Amino acid sequence: MLQNKLNLSFIPVIQETMASILGEIDDAEQAKGLAALMGNIAMEIYQFPRGSRAENLEIAIAVCEIVLSVRTFETNPEPWARTQNNLANAYSKRISLQAL
Repeated sequence: MLQNKLNLSFIPVIQETMASILGEIDDAEQAKGLAALMGNIAMEIYQFPRGSRAENLEIAIAVCEIVLSVRTFETNPEPWARTQNNLANAYSKRISLQAL
């Protein structure tokens, strides 16, 4: 099942994998497409109803930060703003979970 694989050990795996893939992409449009896909994955993990809510938020935050390594305000202002908003939402949920 997926929920037992979706834990904090996934963060370094996705970070290393994305760094490797992004390092091999020469085309800016391909990088933007990959960032869009990763942004969608981050939101799916953010909303994932199973497993640890706190761990899902940490993973979503890490993935959003990867996306922001590609999406910049100068090159993609609207997608950058959406990702920043998603990141802010994840951080706000993270804080409310820590307060419990």
